Amino acid sequence: MNSLYTSGVRQVSSLQADLERLRNGENSAALLGQISASFAAMNRTIDDYDAMARREMIKAKQEKAQMRVQKFRSDYNELRSQFDQLKLQASVEQAAQQRADLITGTSTSTTTADTRRRFQNTPSEHSTLHPGLRPQGDQHAESPFRTPTPQPAFASREQHAPQRTLVHPKYRIQIR
Repeated sequence: MNSLYTSGVRQVSSLQADLERLRNGENSAALLGQISASFAAMNRTIDDYDAMARREMIKAKQEKAQMRVQKFRSDYNELRSQFDQLKLQASVEQAAQQRADLITGTSTSTTTADTRRRFQNTPSEHSTLHPGLRPQGDQHAESPFRTPTPQPAFASREQHAPQRTLVHPKYRIQIR
């Protein structure tokens, strides 16, 4: 029973530290998932400790354990409400930031700008493509969705195949 109590105390302090990180602006999906998993583990610990407390034979120890269970449950509920408030506040701030980005046309996200830069038309001397793969004309697109016209240097595979067909004498199969 002491190990469950110690585990519960550590989980409470860990959750408090994680919530403090969330308060300080670290709003990552990894942190939110870690906090949610910690809440689930703490709930199981409280249930296990409560079950152990009910099975305690000595009345004084049972009362002490029941008080600890009540304390754990109140801490759990308090931390859970803080987490819900912080999560709601973070989602409101994120929605406001996205709305502001839409209105102003600027984005705080660098991935959108990087994607635009990657797929824009660039001169062939600055291209990242191998020189043999660069198109000969003015049109140049690195996007997989915009392809230039096919090049005459890359003919179909049938033109490179041998012109005559051999028949293997033993198997009477045509080999190309």
